[in-house]
Amino acid sequence: MKSTISQTQLLEPSNCVFPPVPAVAPCGDLISKVDSSSGRFYSIPSTSEKIFYPSVTTILKTYFQSYLARWRGELGNQEADRLFIEAGEKGTLVHELFSDLVNGLTLHYKTTYDNSIPNKIIHDDYIFVQLYKLQQFFEIVKPKIILNEAMLYSNKYKYAGTLDLLLKVEGGTFLINGRNPVTIKSGIYLADIKTANNIFPNYHWQTAAYAKATIERKLVRSITGTMILHTKSKVKNGIEGFSCIVRDKKQMQEDFKNFLKVKSIYDIDAPQEPAVYQFPNSLNITRS
Repeated sequence: MKSTISQTQLLEPSNCVFPPVPAVAPCGDLISKVDSSSGRFYSIPSTSEKIFYPSVTTILKTYFQSYLARWRGELGNQEADRLFIEAGEKGTLVHELFSDLVNGLTLHYKTTYDNSIPNKIIHDDYIFVQLYKLQQFFEIVKPKIILNEAMLYSNKYKYAGTLDLLLKVEGGTFLINGRNPVTIKSGIYLADIKTANNIFPNYHWQTAAYAKATIERKLVRSITGTMILHTKSKVKNGIEGFSCIVRDKKQMQEDFKNFLKVKSIYDIDAPQEPAVYQFPNSLNITRS
């Protein structure tokens, strides 16, 4: 199987259509997300008191801080802040629009469309290119989406998060990862979309933590492995600029051990609940 896509070709399609996806199964619990100055927390269902668990990404920032400090030192705080916010906003938008795609919306690239069906126009080249790479992966591998953007938590290890994708893959050999075909075993995979320039070890620890919580919540019986769907890879063949990094069950277990090591450091001085900052709904200054 050969699928070679050039960067110029990526900009040619006038729309991005996803095949129909079965209804997403809910987690089954009423979980709410809380962002605060002390990080992101999730309010977890409880019969007695209100319980908050820190998010997986908040926990893993403990590991990531040293890398960020070096990066800021090289760029300067002001430029680093600008790039960090811009990358975060674009990454969030890619995730949101991809969820629209898998839920039946058609995305168009700077063009008119039929108003009678759900659509969105994407004017940003970068955003549309990332989404098109993801669509190519799904057209080639043809996984079944079990869950998309599902909140979940672990009572045993006291953390929570939102998984990107839980996929069922039939298995096979696919040209999606550069020059050499990738063999993916049949099974269920916890996949996470990454739009950063590089892939860091904590990304694998993140997906392993989600996988562990998914099994604990009995959403599936077992998970075969994890996947990072990297939309800013440097590969030229297969799907240009895209990589699928697969971790098997043994690697996933090691990744989870590393997550717990970071969490043990986080727990030393971790807040038990989100910091609350109260402010009025409106501001004004009376001039004398």
